[in-house]
Amino acid sequence: MKKFISKVLICAMLISVLPKTSFAHEEKINTTTVSEEQKAKTEKVEKKEEVKAEEKVEKKEETKAEEKSERKEEVKTETKLEQSVIASPIKARATEPRYSVEFHFDPIPDSKQLPQAIIDKLPEDKTNVEDGTVINLPSFADEVVEDKGGFWKFIGWEMFPVIRSTRNLIDGNTVTVNGSDLIIIGKWGFEASYFVEYAFKSITAGKELPEDVLVKLPEKQTGIPAETEITLPEMTDVKVEGGTWKFVRWSWGAYYRGTRDDGQDQSVFVDQDLLVTGEWEYVEDPEPEKYDVTFTFKSITPGKELADEVKAKTPANKLGVENGTVIFLEKFADVKVIDGTWKFVKWQLATGPAIVDVEDEVTVNGADLNLTGLWKFEPDPEKYNVTFHFVTLTLGKELPAEVLTKKPANQSDVPSGTVIPLPKYEDVKVEGGTWKFRYWYLSLGDHGNEVENEITVENADLFLIGGWEFEKDPEPKKYDVTFRFVSVTAGKDLPQAVLDKLPPNQIGIDNGTLITLPILEDVKVDGGTWKFVKWLVEKEDGMHVVQAGPMVQDEDLKLVGEWKFEEDPKPEKYNVEFQFYSVTKGKELPDKIKAKLPANKTDVLNGTEIPLPNYEDVKVKGGTWKFLGWYSIKGAEHNKVENKVVVDNDNLYLLGQWKFEADKKPQPKPQKPKVQKGRILPKTNVESAFTYVVLALAGIGGAYIAKKKDNE
Repeated sequence: MKKFISKVLICAMLISVLPKTSFAHEEKINTTTVSEEQKAKTEKVEKKEEVKAEEKVEKKEETKAEEKSERKEEVKTETKLEQSVIASPIKARATEPRYSVEFHFDPIPDSKQLPQAIIDKLPEDKTNVEDGTVINLPSFADEVVEDKGGFWKFIGWEMFPVIRSTRNLIDGNTVTVNGSDLIIIGKWGFEASYFVEYAFKSITAGKELPEDVLVKLPEKQTGIPAETEITLPEMTDVKVEGGTWKFVRWSWGAYYRGTRDDGQDQSVFVDQDLLVTGEWEYVEDPEPEKYDVTFTFKSITPGKELADEVKAKTPANKLGVENGTVIFLEKFADVKVIDGTWKFVKWQLATGPAIVDVEDEVTVNGADLNLTGLWKFEPDPEKYNVTFHFVTLTLGKELPAEVLTKKPANQSDVPSGTVIPLPKYEDVKVEGGTWKFRYWYLSLGDHGNEVENEITVENADLFLIGGWEFEKDPEPKKYDVTFRFVSVTAGKDLPQAVLDKLPPNQIGIDNGTLITLPILEDVKVDGGTWKFVKWLVEKEDGMHVVQAGPMVQDEDLKLVGEWKFEEDPKPEKYNVEFQFYSVTKGKELPDKIKAKLPANKTDVLNGTEIPLPNYEDVKVKGGTWKFLGWYSIKGAEHNKVENKVVVDNDNLYLLGQWKFEADKKPQPKPQKPKVQKGRILPKTNVESAFTYVVLALAGIGGAYIAKKKDNE
């Protein structure tokens, strides 16, 4: 503060010694200039206020009048300041003119009040704006603000420079301050909109509209601009049981109902909210005419009456069938009787004197229907037997069961003309060779002939012989399969425990035999483990890895199994340290207890379980030592452990806590209380003396702080 006052005094002294004549002359000129500028500015402000007062409603005029009064007061104040400047020996400095920019929203029509959602969009007024400043105007061109009864759309901005008192439309989204305050007005236009709601009603007394009609009700239309022509939806008839609902017309308001003629071609001009009602009329179906449908069966085979099995399939007659009903005609399967078969041929319909064939269905069409089903009888043909037999074509070789089971079953009662297919057989492999089918042979008594593929029964029994021939397998060449193990670990020979797993050699193995290789498990030995790696096949061109089960292929098979040795990892070892600790202040552990301390352990394997002993109380002179338990110390952590602890990737520090409890003494006579050193507060390990020291220090500190405040 002292430095600031010194600087002010120095400035005053320097001003007092400056030449007064030149300052007075310049001050006069500057003052005159400032007065003229201020006078022009005052006139501009007054003109602006007058124009604003003319255009605003009474409430706005009162506000602007207040603002105008305030500005006049400011002008008077500035004039007084000018006079003081003239009297002052200090030279005045010219300032650039500043302007204000005000924003307003106006509704169109002005009888409507803008909603709060639009008022919230009004930009903030700007003051102290430099001449030439470009004002960016927000664009509301794409915004639509819904309001009761319609919606608002932004029309555009108008500029009202105070100095010229004329309004100008603003083209674009910017305006430039040009030597005058600005009033910028945003115009919002209101467009009315309406809704059209739909309803259905029945104009048939006693009939409620069914759900099938109600689901056709159009949805409510909202936001419709005034004088919009709405085409009303067309409706189709709704068929229900017993009749039909027919749409009649649309009606709306209290003065218009459509007619039956324009009921499906109506539209409405929307100039208010409308409830448009669709009228439906129920038309009952006429009582249909009914007819009878009768069925009969007829044999078209001369001399053969229909069997009872056929007559039982005659459809039941249908009486009182409505006109237009479709009658589906059944097709019947053959009916087998003792001497032949009845086959259904077709249906025929008698229409007056004419008879016509009908297929799958017929429609009742204003008359009874008389339908006749025609059947024909086909007698059974002569029946014959077909017998199959297998024979061997190789002397001394009987057909095995594998071949005999392939023989076709014999057939009896086979009609003449039936085609019998003759199967062909694949070779049948048996031990020592293969049976091959050669041909079918038709035996005709003392002669016969070979046949292929099929044969037809022609008024005679058939006896068919299948011939098979045995082909002996060639003597196969035999090969040997040998096994050996090798070590792939340098300097390590395979132990006997590994060699004992070597599979035995296989001698005289047939060509094409697949060799099954054993799965070899790891072999644990002292200091490590032998692990099986892979099998190799030894050939003239080198070793080849066995990808799958090896097969004997025209040569001996030499299999080599590789083993590798992996040493056991050296286990991590840690130390376990024990320590006893007295939790009783001022009491050292006696030798009796120290002697119980477990010995420390070194080179303890990770995962080793360390048992923790519990101790009985130790009686000494004047009291008893009690063991409280073991605590595991790891950094700042002290965790109590019970009975045992496990070495877990770190050294162990185990602390055994002992507490001394003094023997109870006889109750002394009441005496003046004395402060006892080393006394423990209840349920804490804090000494009474230490507590007193802390409280004393706190009291001294408080007195020091109070004294310091008094001095300040």
